[in-house]
Amino acid sequence: MSVTGLARPRANLDGGGSFDTNSIRASATLGRHFTPDVSASVGFKYAYEDWHFATPGALGPVAPWNAIQAPSIELNLSYRFSKQVEFFVAPQVGWTYETGASSGDAVSYGAVVGFSYVHSPTLVLGLGASAFRQIDQTRLIPFVIVNWQITEQWRLTNPLNAGPTGGPGVELGYAISDQWDVGVGAVFRETRFRLRSDGPVPNGIGVDKGIPIYARLSFQVSQPFSIDFYAGVIVEGELRVLNSNGATLSSSDYKPSPIFAISAKYEF
Repeated sequence: MSVTGLARPRANLDGGGSFDTNSIRASATLGRHFTPDVSASVGFKYAYEDWHFATPGALGPVAPWNAIQAPSIELNLSYRFSKQVEFFVAPQVGWTYETGASSGDAVSYGAVVGFSYVHSPTLVLGLGASAFRQIDQTRLIPFVIVNWQITEQWRLTNPLNAGPTGGPGVELGYAISDQWDVGVGAVFRETRFRLRSDGPVPNGIGVDKGIPIYARLSFQVSQPFSIDFYAGVIVEGELRVLNSNGATLSSSDYKPSPIFAISAKYEF
């Protein structure tokens, strides 16, 4: 189980105006090994984002959206063909929408598939792809799987799970001690969400995309409980407002935007 709080202070839009947002995300995953080669898990996630716009701005005379909700459910099935090769498939379904919008018009669904190969006790490599229908468009995102224990302290890994908003990214970590470690990483994210029917763009679609680059400090409080602290910046950021048919009405890049987060995780 994990809970994450994230703050994005004010970011200036290139076309005028600014925005800031705070969010909270919670997840719970339950899994088991049915045999030494077959395992499965089911996960539940929920995210809430509170947006504030300085208006008028590049996206219009009023705020294009306010509060965004994103519940989702995912399965993960894996099968180990041999000591070296493992295959997995992870179907997911989620709803991302502004409060007041119809969740039935905000469905994203698809799956992540891939395989990994144990090259050695310190190196696992693989390939995967996520294919999702994300409200109004279908996206296919290939990615590389890597888990490389370079030395006792240094490790190169994928920090996140792939899904409809992007791939798993990459992170270089360093173990300071048994309890403390640090890391730096980057991911690509694009979120699409349905807008409310009584808003400035009825039943429209909002888009937020960018590349978060971050530094992480982690503390293993006890064997099951850990806390992660993050600080970073989102680059190549863009916000867009689309009509109900997916045509762009307005858009604006935004300046590099700082991000701060804290995450607590408990594993049974």
